Amino acid sequence: TFVIVFSDHGDGVLPRAKEYLYDSGNRVPFIVRAPKGHPVEGMSEPGGVNDRLCNFVDLPPTILTLAGLPVPGYMQGTPFLGPATGPEHDYVVATRDRGNTRYDTHRAVHDGRYLYIRYLRPYLPLKLKIRGFENALMKHVRALHAEGKLAPEAAQFLADTKPVEELYDTLNDPDNVVNLAGDPKYAEMLVSKRKQLIEWMRETGDTGMIPEGMLHAFRKHAGTEYAVGQGVNGLYDPIEAFEWMTLGHLDGGPEVAVLREGLTSEDPLARYWSAINTGFYFSSSDELESVVQPLADLLYDEFGDVQVAAAFAIIRLELNQDAAFQTMKDILSNGHLWVRLNALNLIDDLPKEAFEQLRPEIQALKDKYPAKGMSAPRYVGELAGDLISYNLK
Repeated sequence: TFVIVFSDHGDGVLPRAKEYLYDSGNRVPFIVRAPKGHPVEGMSEPGGVNDRLCNFVDLPPTILTLAGLPVPGYMQGTPFLGPATGPEHDYVVATRDRGNTRYDTHRAVHDGRYLYIRYLRPYLPLKLKIRGFENALMKHVRALHAEGKLAPEAAQFLADTKPVEELYDTLNDPDNVVNLAGDPKYAEMLVSKRKQLIEWMRETGDTGMIPEGMLHAFRKHAGTEYAVGQGVNGLYDPIEAFEWMTLGHLDGGPEVAVLREGLTSEDPLARYWSAINTGFYFSSSDELESVVQPLADLLYDEFGDVQVAAAFAIIRLELNQDAAFQTMKDILSNGHLWVRLNALNLIDDLPKEAFEQLRPEIQALKDKYPAKGMSAPRYVGELAGDLISYNLK
């Protein structure tokens, strides 16, 4: 019998652990024991260490090859032990999308020494408030931060926004606190890491750029999430979606002309991310006359996620708020559950006055969906309760 021992990614209540792509969140214990007298290709001597780069996606094909079975071509991983051991990875990729009730999108590329992290929603705090993670420790840390008593390295974790990119030399900086992304000496490396990330996203069909409600709608036409990521029926291109999601992130913000193009696009993801970027990157309507009508039109989009994104942008920009508030109320009351969860996440970034206008609908969700199980109803009810009970607004 082969015995393989590994762990989860740590306790989510610990800062920079589970839910984060630093080494403190990514690396886990991993021990493999082979049967006595059963030599295995790639296996170190008892008590030895193999420093080969591997990821959890490598585990299923490794188990199959150890059992003498073929590895299906659709499997992403590479066997790291046994007769079919494949070449070592040049890099591995780690991801974070929804954490319980909260939507955020991080991607990381690790080559064994250098860790590159790309934040696809840099306008959000790194440490979002998630029930269960806001324990006594975090309350104490937040209190110290409010008093200005945290060390700079710790204060970075509680900043209101995130950098677009981070780069760490994990050999000389094992705690991942010295961000080298702004150092000209590493400019070429940054370009290389960006290309590796794009390469991985294209190969795997990364669906992380699709709002969850829209992903379920796409799945009805493609059959599975995997098929969506592979572009079945022409529903989705991960690189095009990535470009719309990250529009202007490396250049100080998106251009209004390009946003208008996205808002009026036939691509629902272009419409969605253009509305989101409009809401987060602009604080007034002074230079946005050309997008006022396209945003208003999107309140009646075929996809609920696009509707709430448009409503979010309109309310933030103080445009025609009556129609936008009505759209939000309709989604919260009758929308797809994943779209409702998306709406609640966006509402947390609206002004307090806007939150108060939506409080009755949010309270109704808290009352309707008790926090039980691991499902959309649980997350909707839980976040609705958090927005009220945790006094986030």
